[in-house]
Amino acid sequence: MNLDKLKALVERGVGGEKINAEKILRKILQKQGKSFEEFVASKEEEKTTFYRLRYKTQYEKTLLLQICHYVLNLSEIRVAIHNNIIYIQLTVYQHIEIITIYTILKTELKKELDITTEAFICKNRIFSQSVAKKDENSSLTEKELRVIERMSTIRKTELRKQLTTPKLKGAE
Repeated sequence: MNLDKLKALVERGVGGEKINAEKILRKILQKQGKSFEEFVASKEEEKTTFYRLRYKTQYEKTLLLQICHYVLNLSEIRVAIHNNIIYIQLTVYQHIEIITIYTILKTELKKELDITTEAFICKNRIFSQSVAKKDENSSLTEKELRVIERMSTIRKTELRKQLTTPKLKGAE
């Protein structure tokens, strides 16, 4: 007999129908080593509802979708996306897990993107030549070491000046 149908009778049945359904359900659950209360609680945990997951950047959107795949353990998920919000059907526990992981990884992603951006700028020497030089005797910070390490993974882009500065008359 279908346990979900029995549970529905227990919840919505009338009089003796309800009492008999609960007796049968309790007996079946007892044979399975489960209590009626555990069964009802587990069914509550399985209920899904639509949640809104907000993001700001394309990187955050990608991260959030990837976390959804990870938590749901599915290669394809059904979502609706509108105005930087992902709408997805989840259980309460899936929602909590996704938000927890996203909060942690979003912070780390921002740090990594900052390091990568700085490394890209340094590798391509996109800064003023009058930038203050660091004292040779001072040690590098952890961030500076990470930037240098990241620079080794970035390919330098060759740039050619597109415009030449005109010479001013009388400046020769």
